[in-house]
Amino acid sequence: RKITRTSMEEELGQLKQDLQEKDEILEKLMDEFENFQLESKEYEYELEKEQKEREKKLSELVNQTDHVKKQYEILKRNNHELNRDLNQHTTKIDTLVAEVEALHKQRVSLEQMNDEYQTSTRILTHEKEDLEEQLYDAEERLIITREGLDTQIGEKEELIQRLREETRELQAEIASRERVSQQTK
Repeated sequence: RKITRTSMEEELGQLKQDLQEKDEILEKLMDEFENFQLESKEYEYELEKEQKEREKKLSELVNQTDHVKKQYEILKRNNHELNRDLNQHTTKIDTLVAEVEALHKQRVSLEQMNDEYQTSTRILTHEKEDLEEQLYDAEERLIITREGLDTQIGEKEELIQRLREETRELQAEIASRERVSQQTK
């Protein structure tokens, strides 16, 4: 093939045009690259900023986690102590409930005994009143009987006295008859 000036010029023109297109593409790519670099820097900056924020948040979360763990341990220890106290109080409550139940049974028993004593007291009071009435009646009968006995004793003493007198008189008469009869013999 023969190279002519026009063909070289055309080829040179074509190359210039290709070069210009390539320059435009390169310029466009350079612009895009610069934009990409700027965006990358901004994105990198945003990522670093986000990373720092996340690291800060992570640090805060770690601190909070440590704090929560400490509080959990304290609460766990307190819960253990509270459970122990609760068990002690439950035992005391159970003991007190048992004592209250025993006292209630004792109270019921005492109330029953009290009722029985009151009933016994009423019965004894009634019996006492009956006995007092019987005693009063017996004392009245005794007084009447004593008066009757006193009267009978008085009458009997008078009778005895009279019989003694009669006996003396009869003995005197018998003695006098025996003397008369001895004198008449």
